[in-house]
Amino acid sequence: DISIIICTFNRYVKLKKVLNYINELIVPDELKYEVIIVDNNSNDKTKGIVERFIKKKPQIFKYLFEQKQGKSYALNSGIKNAHGEIIAFTDDDVRIDRKWLFVIMDAFKRYDCIGVGGKILPMACPVTN
Repeated sequence: DISIIICTFNRYVKLKKVLNYINELIVPDELKYEVIIVDNNSNDKTKGIVERFIKKKPQIFKYLFEQKQGKSYALNSGIKNAHGEIIAFTDDDVRIDRKWLFVIMDAFKRYDCIGVGGKILPMACPVTN
């Protein structure tokens, strides 16, 4: 099982894009996953955007509000509420490859590891596999 944690602060437009990418993920049949969006005290439309995704997939998307300002507070709040054996962090301004969950699962199956990382490419670079 994987918990995906996304921390955000006043970036609802970018957050909406990354949540759409997550909706397009190819998910292995045996995988259970959740997406925890931690709102780090936003005063924009962040909560409303997340609620739309929760309405469509309440078993997947979760909303947390972290009043203490700072990414470390938001991340720790997400971790405390995560149910997955694996925790995957991503940001609110990225493009996620559709095979991202497959790659994460494969790394943990193939290697004796406690963590993995990946490439971060500028948005202008095409993603090729």
